[in-house]
Amino acid sequence: MVRDASFDRDFSHRVMAASCSTPRVRLAFVNERCRSNRHDLDSSGRLRKAVMNNVIEVTDATFASEVLGASKPVLVDYWADWCAPCKQLSPIIEELAGTYGDRMVFAKVDTNANTRVAAEQGIMSLPTIQVWQGGQLVKSLQGGKTKKALVKIIEEFVA
Repeated sequence: MVRDASFDRDFSHRVMAASCSTPRVRLAFVNERCRSNRHDLDSSGRLRKAVMNNVIEVTDATFASEVLGASKPVLVDYWADWCAPCKQLSPIIEELAGTYGDRMVFAKVDTNANTRVAAEQGIMSLPTIQVWQGGQLVKSLQGGKTKKALVKIIEEFVA
């Protein structure tokens, strides 16, 4: 059985072409289909750990300058690679960063790699979204949110 590692779905049902009669050809066909349909996979088929164009990656070392020292409001997404709701929220934040990126800074903090910031901010559940303005925490939300809910929150601070 062939599985897509990012969503753990079985893609073997897609292989019904007559040209894919042997198991080896079938596996190659399915792997190619999965790669071509998944834009977040690298060339080896693993999930790409990349930061998007309009979203910055904040670390323990850069949190103070990037978040506390920002001139615009900052939306910080605390996430981890094992967190399924974080993976669902990520494309929404990417899209919103494209829309509101000129009026708000969008940042991501990997809590596995940046434990000091997560501990200092009291992050106890993931995903957690915080909004910072003028170096002050003005809003904090835990759990997955819809795009509509995030737009409402963002528009409070960019209007």
